[in-house]
Amino acid sequence: MKKPCIFLTGIVVLSSFCFAQKPIEPNSQRVSYITLASQGKSPLVNAPRSSESWPDTIYYEDFGGGSNSSSWVPTGWTNSGINDPDATWEYRGPLTTPNNTIGSRGPCMNSATVLNSPTVGNGFFIFDSNYLDDPGTTCAGALGSGVAPAPHRGELTTDIISTVGYSNVMLVFNYYIRDFQGQQIVEISTNGGTSWTQVWEAGLQPNGQTSLSAKAEILLPPAAANNANLKIRFVFDGRYYAWMLDDVMLVVPNANDLRSTNTEFLIDDFWSYLLFTGGDSSTTQPTHIPLNALDSVQGIGFYQNYENIGSTAQTNVRTTVNVTLNGSSVYTGNSIGITAPVYGSGLLNYVDTWKPSLVGKYIFTYTIQQNETDANQQNNIGRDSLVVTDSVYAREWFPVNSGLVASGLDDEGDAAFANQGTEYFTIANLVDLPSGDTVTSISFRIDPAETRAGAIISVNVLDFQRNPVFPSFPDGIEYTITSQDLTNQWIHIPFYSIPLSERILPASRYYAAVSLVDNISGQKDMSIRYYNNLPYGTIIKRPNGNPIWAFYTGVCAVIRLNFARFFPFSIEENVEPTIQLNNFPNPATNQTTIAFTLKQSTEATLRIADLTGKIIFSQNLGLCQEGLNQIKVDLSGLTNGIYLYTLQAGEHELTRKMSIQK
Repeated sequence: MKKPCIFLTGIVVLSSFCFAQKPIEPNSQRVSYITLASQGKSPLVNAPRSSESWPDTIYYEDFGGGSNSSSWVPTGWTNSGINDPDATWEYRGPLTTPNNTIGSRGPCMNSATVLNSPTVGNGFFIFDSNYLDDPGTTCAGALGSGVAPAPHRGELTTDIISTVGYSNVMLVFNYYIRDFQGQQIVEISTNGGTSWTQVWEAGLQPNGQTSLSAKAEILLPPAAANNANLKIRFVFDGRYYAWMLDDVMLVVPNANDLRSTNTEFLIDDFWSYLLFTGGDSSTTQPTHIPLNALDSVQGIGFYQNYENIGSTAQTNVRTTVNVTLNGSSVYTGNSIGITAPVYGSGLLNYVDTWKPSLVGKYIFTYTIQQNETDANQQNNIGRDSLVVTDSVYAREWFPVNSGLVASGLDDEGDAAFANQGTEYFTIANLVDLPSGDTVTSISFRIDPAETRAGAIISVNVLDFQRNPVFPSFPDGIEYTITSQDLTNQWIHIPFYSIPLSERILPASRYYAAVSLVDNISGQKDMSIRYYNNLPYGTIIKRPNGNPIWAFYTGVCAVIRLNFARFFPFSIEENVEPTIQLNNFPNPATNQTTIAFTLKQSTEATLRIADLTGKIIFSQNLGLCQEGLNQIKVDLSGLTNGIYLYTLQAGEHELTRKMSIQK
């Protein structure tokens, strides 16, 4: 039998505490910047929809004209460049050059990206702002040298359409948009083109993009019905990238048709704190969160936006939420019913005390329901998901390929990225903790083709004001990238050299930061993989920029923060050595036994802290033997609550939770 470590006879505690830009030019990484003060909620991007039937079709244009000219327009339509006569929409058909298998010809986009409309084989229209401004071969390599330098205003206008005899009219069209610094709007004229009224705007953030199968369904105002002089125009106004359009229809709307336009889940009072301090849930929504980070959470708020695109008011409108874990339902609830008037839109929401209690992937399914029978139940549904882990906090979906950019965010993407003295180029991700937790390491995914072996980097955790949180290591932990890192592509850097008391983070907003220390001009030294079309989540430090700190818009880097494990397994790759550690009983009253197993004899230290990070006990246990060791702990001096106990054995450590209930 192995000799156990020394026994602890008691813990004396005096008290216990609770804690309650502006966009710049496009670049090859296809990102832009806004100042930190400009952050806002990402707009809805329409999801793909199945085919839908309407009582009657008033007008339909599928752009199947069969012309071999890219300047072709349907009979009666007009195509105008307002600022520049060359800044017009372009027809893509089977016989044109380029044909309808080609999207944007601009160097900042993939030409194979084409909208997925029902009749794309007949042809479609595109406003190719990127190409009109820059016909070069590299993004932003020939700005302003195209046939029509940006900004642009291009108007594609229908002929006169009669809706006489129809008391309600809906406009429907398929589209794909990738935006940089523009507006994509739809206007109607009820007097043959004399005056115009805006009825729709895409509303994308810079570098935002829609689904390739996006469909707009717009219930037009009453003046558009029973009208003999209706016209519609599609307007691109601004700069970059492209708007593709197909299958323009006027239809009679269904009587009963609600649709979901956005869904969201919010983690109770912590999100209120973020909103109070200027945060926004769209900038803080994680994809992965450690289970222990939910300790202090009282419940989850569920939110679903709706629009009434039918021709009659709907009654008892509510959202019903079903949450599944690994395919099994673990929660169902619903909001209070309301009345949705014609043209009405709004928010259906409620807060419940349920919260995740196990690790795994949770799927949130929101369904709008009403007393009437909805004509298209599929567009009443929205979904969110959240992976609850044992240790990992992330804001992206790696290794999911959708949205993952082939290259990375690198130090040569902009002249402002160059280091200036001790100000280093930095990429950082938001980390929002609703409960206190112990940070253990940082992980990030590099692009090996754009990263230099031998480059010196540093990793750190910053507070919301972007100040270092580790007093003992204000400059973070330095690390030299190796050739093996280029092979592995994941880099994991532990924080074990930082005192435990500094690594217990209270509930708040933080940034997980990676900095390049030795920037070599003209050479890519550090490149971190990223996703496009995600809400704000990644900020950069541009030592030569103004402002120095800015958000990347629509971009999320693959940078993750890892916390103390409280389970004997991990959803993500194991980045720390395993120590078997637990206590019994748990919950405990006045005494508990902490048991741990070591793979080899080593010096060990035990620390106990409350959720504020305050160390209430620390003792060197001396040399502990290979195998099982047990320590009895007197808890009589502690009040009820959750505590963190950490065993440091040699270079390894492990933290678990202990509950005291007397």
